[in-house]
Amino acid sequence: MGLGSHLAMSSGEIASREGRIIAKWINNKIGSGALEVLTDASLVFNLKAGQRVFMQALCYGLETVSDSCTFEIGWCTLANGGGTFHALIPEKLVKTGNTPTGFQDRDCEFPFPVRLSYAKGVRSITFRINTNDAAATVTVGYYGYWETEGV
Repeated sequence: MGLGSHLAMSSGEIASREGRIIAKWINNKIGSGALEVLTDASLVFNLKAGQRVFMQALCYGLETVSDSCTFEIGWCTLANGGGTFHALIPEKLVKTGNTPTGFQDRDCEFPFPVRLSYAKGVRSITFRINTNDAAATVTVGYYGYWETEGV
């Protein structure tokens, strides 16, 4: 595939080819039973000065029975999920029944990529969750790509 083929590729495909894809998640995260911003290194993406991120999709799920959890994806004013959390979507609620019926998950592709910019104060991307108890287990993740601002 020659250089001219870049003309027919989407921004996400070009980012993939250039190694700028973001795929962050955490499996089997045990909740605290309270509202919490997740700071796990496998989930948080820290933006660098001059970077912007285009988020394309997210997933969230509840793995334990007789539990509930609210999920929000958003950005923080400090690195590593610190500072003030700003939600990008309305709070989503997932509940499970008393009988194991498999992983209760939701996938969401945005109709257009959500743009997050270091220049606009975004320092990290993560989830905020609220499990009904300290035994509820969740899986969350998202993907997209980054690029240099002004290019």
